[in-house]
Amino acid sequence: MLQKAEIEELQNGIWQLDCPNMVLRKNATNDIDVYEGSGYIRRTSEGDLLLKLYSKREVDVARLFRSNGLKSGQLIPDDEYYELSATDIKGRIWEAKYILPDIGGCAGQEGAVVSGRLQELKHTTDSLHPSVRPHSSLNIMFFQDLKIPCNAATKSSTSVGGCVRKQHTAMDVAQFSSCGCHFEISTENAVVNLHAYTDFRKLPDNLEIRAVEALQFVLGRPVVWAILQKHQGDVETIRIRQTPIGRTDWRIGPPIGFRTTDPSGRVWKLYDKYLTHILDYAESDKYHPLSDFVYRVIQASAASIEAQALTVAVTVEGVLRTEFPELVALSEKELEELDKTQQIINESALNNRLKKRITGTIGGWKNPSTTDKLSSLIDLGVIENTEYDAWKKLRHPFAHAAPPNLRDFQEFVDLCHIVTVLFYKLIFHAIGYEGKHTDYSSHDWPLRDYPE
Repeated sequence: MLQKAEIEELQNGIWQLDCPNMVLRKNATNDIDVYEGSGYIRRTSEGDLLLKLYSKREVDVARLFRSNGLKSGQLIPDDEYYELSATDIKGRIWEAKYILPDIGGCAGQEGAVVSGRLQELKHTTDSLHPSVRPHSSLNIMFFQDLKIPCNAATKSSTSVGGCVRKQHTAMDVAQFSSCGCHFEISTENAVVNLHAYTDFRKLPDNLEIRAVEALQFVLGRPVVWAILQKHQGDVETIRIRQTPIGRTDWRIGPPIGFRTTDPSGRVWKLYDKYLTHILDYAESDKYHPLSDFVYRVIQASAASIEAQALTVAVTVEGVLRTEFPELVALSEKELEELDKTQQIINESALNNRLKKRITGTIGGWKNPSTTDKLSSLIDLGVIENTEYDAWKKLRHPFAHAAPPNLRDFQEFVDLCHIVTVLFYKLIFHAIGYEGKHTDYSSHDWPLRDYPE
């Protein structure tokens, strides 16, 4: 695993990995486009990962300027990217993918200087000291200013000559259990450290990405990890990511508001429910659809208030579609009757243009509307009429580029907050959460029970 000094260098943007041997190879099968030599990889103070490779290979100028057939607006195909394998001075082998290098020649000399930007750097090795006791752990570090609601205290003391002179107690750690793992989150020297471990030899599949998604949800902030270290069985993995500095002025609040402590652990109860719900999603390199919606709403809150209003209103529809597909669904008999109706229209003497419009409308009736689903959830006591009304005032005008004529800006802000509460309640219902939440629809943002 990384040494403490390496982690500090990564955090401070002065980390450099000297590599006696680096191989940069194009992804295309049997491609001879390979650059090999010594060089280094470094992390900048802006969070970028950059490589520099000094190759003795002569630059193929014709190849560099040869068109790959791409046109403006086309995505770069996978076989145009390069892959890196680099051995550092400690003998560790690092790998990186999806690199688009800049290749320059050396004036009057043979050789090339290759530079590029890395998205992620990865090192995997079998442990030199196989574990006798089954145990696996995950350690994720964030170089972000994140407020963590802590529920556990640490104690420290200063002794002189065996006599305790000073003691200090602080609630500065979050501890909880979820999905068969024990979690501990702490902040030290501006680094947020999420540690998860289990007494089994295997961690839950995709825990790396799902644990981060759950943290993003309960904090109400986008979180981007910088270092991930995983010990599973006898295999150790280190991953280092570029983490460009981003915005920090998001308007949205977390589902459960907090300051720096959470003695009751209610935030982590919500974390457990959310992680349990999304953990089994099989796409290892993608967010769970619910987390994708959460991310969109958070990011929109850093843009204009109009963008936030449109995003949260439309995202409500996405949550209903993905999390409640069977809600107020039509029966088989009703679907058959609609099919018969469509057939009657198709066999009628109406003109084809009108037929298409009518049958298209009938086809839409087969899927329950957002209005139908929200009305059903009102009847079930999941949401309130005021939240449904606020959603209608925001969604339809903004989606059709006709912002509502509101009396004042305060009313507009209130509508955004009410629909945000609606968004959170839908997630609560989907994941089976019951407990406290922050009611942003009321001024002063009080804590209320869900369901009420």
